[in-house]
Amino acid sequence: MQQEKATVEEFKKLPSVGDTTAKILQDEGYLTFEDLVRANPMTIHQECNIVISSATHIISAAVEHIDGQCPMCESHSIKNSWEEYSDAIPKDSDAEVVCSGCGWYGIIEELEK
Repeated sequence: MQQEKATVEEFKKLPSVGDTTAKILQDEGYLTFEDLVRANPMTIHQECNIVISSATHIISAAVEHIDGQCPMCESHSIKNSWEEYSDAIPKDSDAEVVCSGCGWYGIIEELEK
């Protein structure tokens, strides 16, 4: 799945993101919504000097910009793997996303278009 670089204007649609924050995210290597989904709030806080609660909202909203559905139940109930579902995922898993509908977890590339 080819990831398209998000524009500053696209990033500005996320909560707590204006011109400056969008540019900081991109300067730190967060170029796509998938890059944001793969991150965790503490990392964004440390790398971009963004308040942790804002980083959490940014990442959660980025999930909504990923086009895909669960390969098991075909729902669009995809969430970040580090959110409240983290206890259901084995600690050694590479999971990036989880389906709140059926409990499936995996990486972004496994989502069906």
